[in-house]
Amino acid sequence: MDDPAVAPDLDNDFSALGIIDFCIVPHCTNFPFKKCAGKIISEYSGKLELMPIHNKQAIIVKGNKTEIVEIKSKK
Repeated sequence: MDDPAVAPDLDNDFSALGIIDFCIVPHCTNFPFKKCAGKIISEYSGKLELMPIHNKQAIIVKGNKTEIVEIKSKK
């Protein structure tokens, strides 16, 4: 989703912290990332465990349990 060519001096290590064994695909239904997120899902579905979420969702990980929750807006 992010172009590594924009920041050539950064180390392109995508291993993260190794805390989770899935890949989060953020903004999956939100402009302007919807098309890009859809392309990632199409390309990597079946190759990687993907967890797509939109801008009003969060992922909670407790031990071995993973849950997608809706974020309530403040009024």
